[in-house]
Parts: sequence; C-alpha cells; structure tokens
Amino acid sequence: MSERICVFESTYAELESLRGADETFDDVVSPLLDGRHRRVHTGAGYWRDSDASECARQTRVELKRDVGLERCCRD
Repeated sequence: MSERICVFESTYAELESLRGADETFDDVVSPLLDGRHRRVHTGAGYWRDSDASECARQTRVELKRDVGLERCCRD
C-alpha cells in the first residue's frame, strides 16, 4: 500500500539526492526512521538508577516559583 505525503521542494531535493538509481523513496526514508527509533531506544532507561528525574522535577518547581507560576501551573 502506498500513501502520498507533501514535502517542501528542498526536502524532496534532499531525499532525491540520497536515493540511488534503483531505490524508492521508501528505501531512503525507512532507514532514517529506523536510526531515529534506535537512538531513542538506546537512551531509554539511561537515568534509571539515578536521581536525575527528581532533580529535574525540583528544578522545574524552583523555576516556576522564581517566575511566579507556582499557583497557575501543575507540576
């Protein structure tokens, strides 16, 4: 099954330049998306055994307090 997507001419030109003579645009785009998914999955759980999430949460609370948003925005 195929679908159509709209892209800027500059994007089309970039994809066209990456496409080999016997390749489809899907052959060009699929590996780009696979690489993106791999990068996201590689980083998943990286901070699991640290207090980074709590530090980020506390920093967010402090920043909101400093600019006067602690009453109008949930944490």
